[in-house]
Amino acid sequence: MMTLLTLLLSVTMVMAGYYDGHQVLRVLPKLQSDVHAVVALGEELGVDFWHYPHSANDSFHVRVSPQVFDPFMTVMRSLGLEVTVMMDNVQEHVDREKASIRRRRSTASGSRNINFETYHTLNEIESYVDGLASTGNVEVSVEKLEPATVEFRNLRLVKISRSDSTATESIFVDCGIHAREWVTPAFCLYLIEKLMEGDNKVLDMYDWLIIPVANPDGYAYSHQGESQRMWRKNRNRNGNGLCYGVDLNRNFELGFGGEGTSGQKCSDLYRGTGAFSERESTAIKYATESRGNIKAYLNVHSYSQYWMTPWGYTHTPPQDIDELKCVGEIAKQAIFEKYGTEYQVGSPGELLYLAAGGSFDWVKGQLLVPYSYALELRDKGSYGFVLPVEQILPTVEETWDGVQAMAQAIFNNECN
Repeated sequence: MMTLLTLLLSVTMVMAGYYDGHQVLRVLPKLQSDVHAVVALGEELGVDFWHYPHSANDSFHVRVSPQVFDPFMTVMRSLGLEVTVMMDNVQEHVDREKASIRRRRSTASGSRNINFETYHTLNEIESYVDGLASTGNVEVSVEKLEPATVEFRNLRLVKISRSDSTATESIFVDCGIHAREWVTPAFCLYLIEKLMEGDNKVLDMYDWLIIPVANPDGYAYSHQGESQRMWRKNRNRNGNGLCYGVDLNRNFELGFGGEGTSGQKCSDLYRGTGAFSERESTAIKYATESRGNIKAYLNVHSYSQYWMTPWGYTHTPPQDIDELKCVGEIAKQAIFEKYGTEYQVGSPGELLYLAAGGSFDWVKGQLLVPYSYALELRDKGSYGFVLPVEQILPTVEETWDGVQAMAQAIFNNECN
């Protein structure tokens, strides 16, 4: 249970408003008991886990504030764990990102003035999406999903298809369910741009359904100031007015409350009071349920460079795991061929850590969508969530190549 000291430290850090002196540490566990000990300590001290180990030789990436650095390191030393510094001052990375965004704001690289050389605010994204219109042989519609969020925002659902489409199935993609993963809405915008060009085979194969920002309140909050840059959850008050937010990707029904979630309201992994307690997850539920012809679903995250298959809530694989992995390997190869970026394919239990209550598990397990994946885009941790703006365009370009390869592999039954 979170101590009063931890709560006061959390409030103090928010009031301070900056990440000066915050370090990202690489912690290498030796035993499974070490993993549990580090997670438990992290929950107690309120540290920010950026990455969880997925093998015997992998590590935690942990953002630690100056206020809890000493107690954290005391326990690491007592466990005999190897700790190295990945970032010695997170604020420096945030400052560089902010300066780069300012410099690049006037540069446009999309046919509809979407700039893939900078990160966009929610207002900019919604203005772009709301202005989309059918053109040539490409038909576009935009739906504002219900229910609205606690801050009265509506998730946007973009549907793109051929004007004379004979497609009987669709591919559903959502981005930005975790607020601080700024490169993921950039990918969904790029996906919209490429599909709108109309000269691609995958638009002949499938209709496309895209939610560019699945957590609009959290995403907007993460842009409000430097102190909010690492915000992950939505902006639900949680009843106490001190600890805001629910991790929307722990709020879906299948496996709800299982491993990789937290019942602590201040935790970044707080799962909520019950499955679909949150308006955003409910909106995604309604949007996917109402379309019974979804062939593939992509839930896009950053970072770690993974193409993940179900399940996230259990180590037991689905019966069609070989086919899921085969398609994932095809996408992985297409991504590599673009810029040499190396992904891994497998389930969260194999690659990352169990994470119950995720959307991609629910979509496959409840809606029976055949191909359901969670993607983790660039990088491997050198920059983590503060991916430099120079890497936005290559990231979205290579991801587009992977998604095209996935769609073609599914359509052509390459893995059956």
